[in-house]
This record gives sequence, C-alpha cells and structure tokens, in this order.
Amino acid sequence: KDGESGFSKGFNAGMDIKYGINDAFTLDMTLVPDFGQTQSDNQVLNLSPFEVRFNENRQFFTEGTELFGKAGLFYSRRIGGSPSGYYSVQEQLQEGETISNNPSEVQLLNSTKISGRTAGGLGIGVLNSITAPSHATIKNSENQTREILTQPLTNYNIFVLDQNLKNNSYVSFINTNVFRSGATPEANVSGTEFRLANKKNTYAINGTAALSQKYANGFTNPGTGYQYNISGGKISGNTQFNVWHGIISNTYDHNDLGYLTINNLVSSGAQFRYNIYKPFGRFLNLFTSARVEYLRIYKPGAFHNFAVSSEAWTTTRKQLSMGAWTWIEPVTTYDFYEPRVQGRYFTFPKNYNIGGWFSSNYDKRFALDGRANYRIFNDGEGRRNINFGLSPIVRVSNKLQFRFDFDSYNFMKDVGFVSFRDGKETDIIFGRRNVHTIENVFSANYIFTNRMGLTFRMRHYFSEAVYQKYYYLQNNGLLADTDYTGLNEEGETLHNASFNAFNIDMVYTWQFAPGSEVSVVWKNAIYRFTRQTGNGYADNLQRTLGNDQTNNLSVKILYFIDYLSLKRKKTA
Repeated sequence: KDGESGFSKGFNAGMDIKYGINDAFTLDMTLVPDFGQTQSDNQVLNLSPFEVRFNENRQFFTEGTELFGKAGLFYSRRIGGSPSGYYSVQEQLQEGETISNNPSEVQLLNSTKISGRTAGGLGIGVLNSITAPSHATIKNSENQTREILTQPLTNYNIFVLDQNLKNNSYVSFINTNVFRSGATPEANVSGTEFRLANKKNTYAINGTAALSQKYANGFTNPGTGYQYNISGGKISGNTQFNVWHGIISNTYDHNDLGYLTINNLVSSGAQFRYNIYKPFGRFLNLFTSARVEYLRIYKPGAFHNFAVSSEAWTTTRKQLSMGAWTWIEPVTTYDFYEPRVQGRYFTFPKNYNIGGWFSSNYDKRFALDGRANYRIFNDGEGRRNINFGLSPIVRVSNKLQFRFDFDSYNFMKDVGFVSFRDGKETDIIFGRRNVHTIENVFSANYIFTNRMGLTFRMRHYFSEAVYQKYYYLQNNGLLADTDYTGLNEEGETLHNASFNAFNIDMVYTWQFAPGSEVSVVWKNAIYRFTRQTGNGYADNLQRTLGNDQTNNLSVKILYFIDYLSLKRKKTA
C-alpha cells in the first residue's frame, strides 16, 4: 500500500575478533556480520554505460586496508555486493511465473585480514572472505515455487607484499583471486606497483602492471589480458612536470574483485605544474597545472580522444580557498563505449568546459562552499551542461554543527544510448534528452561527551530524463533520423525516467569502555522510479514521501575482551 511504513525485527548473532599477533601485525576477523548500520548508499539514476561506484562504509573494510589498495586491483564492495545473476532472473521466468523473492545483497559468512609491516619495511597483507550462495525464489500460477541460483558460494582472496625502499620509494606485489563453486568462472589477477625516486626526491618514476586470467571452463586455457602504466618526472620545487603512457588490453578484466570502467585503451599524456609555496601579497600560496592527454583504442588502434585541461587554486591570508579549471576537447572525438557494442562508436562533438569553486574559513561559525561549471558542445543543437552547488556550514558550538549540501545538474539536449531496436545490436537507437538532477543533503552532528555522540544525515536525490527525439546510430558514428517513436502500443513512453531516493541515517554511539561501544541506528529508505516526468521537484518529493518505505532500527553492542588480561588473571 502507498505510504505503508513498517519495522522489521530480528536477531543476528555474529562475532568480531581483533588480535595483536605481535607489535607489527594484527589479525581481524568477522563472522556472519550485519552491515545494516552502515551509511546508506547514494543511489542515482545511471544513464551511462558504466557501473556506479559506491563508497565503502563498512568498518571492517575501511580500517587497516591501506595495503590492499596497491595497483588499484581491489574494490571491497564486490564482497557481499549484488549477486552476479540478480538482473538476469526476469529473463529466466516461464509463462505464468513471477519473482517472489530476489535478494539484492549476498550474505557475507566470514572475513579475515592480517596486515602489518616488519622491522625491515616489508608490508604483508592477507584478506580472505567467503560469501553464501544466493537464490531467487520463483512462484507460478499454482503457488508452486522453485529457486534460481543468482550467486554461488564464493571465496575472495587477496595477498599483498609491499617493500619500503630508500628515498620514499617502494615496490609492491598483489594477487587477487575469486573462486566460485560449480561451473561458474574463476578469476585470478596479479599486479605490481612501484615508485623509484632519487636521493633528493626531486625526480621519480611510478608504475603499475597487472595480468588478468579468467577460467571459464576449469583451470585450462584461461582468457588473459594485461595492463600497465608508467609515468615519471620532476616531483619537487616550484616547477614540476610529469609524462605517462599506459595500455589496457581489450581482454583485460579485474572486475571480479576490482573496479574497472573501461578497457581496450591506450593513453599518453603530460602535465606541467608551477607552484608558489610561500606567502605573497594577499595570498598564502598558488598552485597551477596544465595537462594534455591523447587516447586511442587498443584494438583496432583507432583514435579515441584528445583533451587539454588547466587548473589553478590558491588560499588567501583570510583562509579563503578558491580555484578555477578548464577542460577542452578541441577536435571531434569518438566514443567507443556509449553504443554498448564492441567495434561501434559515436562521433562526439568538440566541447569546452569551464568551472570554479570556493571554500571559506572553517574556523568561523559560518562557512560556505560553492562550485559551478558550464560546458558547451559544438553540435549545432544547443547542447550544454550547467551545474552548480552550495554548501553552508554552521558551527553552533563545539558540540553542535550543521551542514547542508545543494547541487543542481542540468544537461540540456544531451545525447546518449537508448536501446537496441527489436533487440538487435545492429540497430542502435540514440536519443536527445534533457536530464535534470537535484540533490539535497542535510547533516548534523552533536557531541554529548568525548565518548558519546549523535549524527543525523538526510538525503533527497531527484533526477529525471525526458527524451525529445530519437536517432539511428550509423556505422560511421553519426546520427540519422529514424521512425522510432519510443512509445508502446498504448502511446506511453518507454524511455523517459524519473528517479527519487530519500534516505535518513541517524546514529547514536556510546563508548562505554576502551574498545567497547553501543550503537543505535535508525535508517529510513524510500525509492521511487516512474516513466512519468514533468511533475516538478516539490511534487516529486511529495509523491516520494507517500511511497512505500523501509524503516530499520538496529542496536549493536561491541565489547572488547583483553585476552592477555584474562590469561594473566587465570595464571595468577
């Protein structure tokens, strides 16, 4: 029913263990954890060909995980995330069947990490996690049920070695492995990262490299891919520079335990920086940079993009920080990712983007941050983007603080992929659309004592896309007129979209003893998606608040037991 609000109740028994193996290494374990107390994800309307990357808010994967970030191969949200077969259940339904239950998250059974650094500067990290199988429940017209496996029992493993060298240099090795039960694909990725600097730390060379292997049918004949990036230049002084070159092959893929938006890319570029570190006039410092980047598709070696950008920022003696930037694509480029079909591309027009920001003194009771940018496209249709935002911050006292973030994104006459006509990948439909997005986030923090506090965060996100015209994407990357209407047999739109997300996260924490705390979390979530557009922000908010909502109230008690203290008492 519309507006129905319900509380679910349940009991979850788990266990967290933290053990100091010695002065350098620590063991962390979690058994059947409940991450219901983590901050809600910032859900968005995603029209791009790329997966949305969410922040990691789970404490187990944010503490003591610096080593596992080497070479950029680890994205912790893969562990306990959405089942790999979550979105394919609908396609497997038979006549008369409906989806009774389809879990959107995989249950994490246990996770263990060991990390530390020896006296010789060798960092060692091991992380292993196991997630339970996930099934969707299907019901037919006779109320009979069956299950579809959406994610098998899966083991995730990471191993890292990181050796510190002289002159702030280092060399690292990392291996990630994903093993799934049954006949589903396994994945193995090995990589390295290094930094080598001279004795005065004025010049340095940085690099990463990785090899991915996918085992689709047993452990023979794996599909392999590779990537590398190397850069070097002057890293200190007023004048600095850096040049780089990298390749990601068309078969490289580390997404089983990492995050990679695009492969099949060759990139080269250079950056020049001029900085002033000492105060001059009304300013404390000045930082400037200019950058040029040239991109090609690895296979078949076609030109992809060329861009020139610049940036400058400074802080005044009154602690006002401000900056400006530009991004220019001065030639016609070719987008090989928006069409969603390998080998096809969209001819992208010349465009010019300029933006700026400011941030006032946070030591004052009232502070204000602001940002804006304007992007115009040379496509003859008036395509442009106008984005802006403000963030007032009020510090009532040392105990109470409020912050409000407002952002507006306006993509006028934007162009992007719509669908495959009649399901044929050879018939690609693009559309011209207006996309308007408004995001409001209100947060408050109150500190009762140095061991007790309350935080409150409320977010409303509203985004809608309204299509004006449809096109056929030709083989030369240009758009041609089409008789496609984007309407169903009833004359209703198939592609207009309006998405609202409303979340409240309120957290009370009390550290009643060293390492021990009680946390009480209330979470409210409302999501609304519809093809009806044009109702305005206020009307959408009202309709969203009247929609079905989920409330979750959870209490977590964490008690620290000093094993060594208990052992001493036992032997006394």
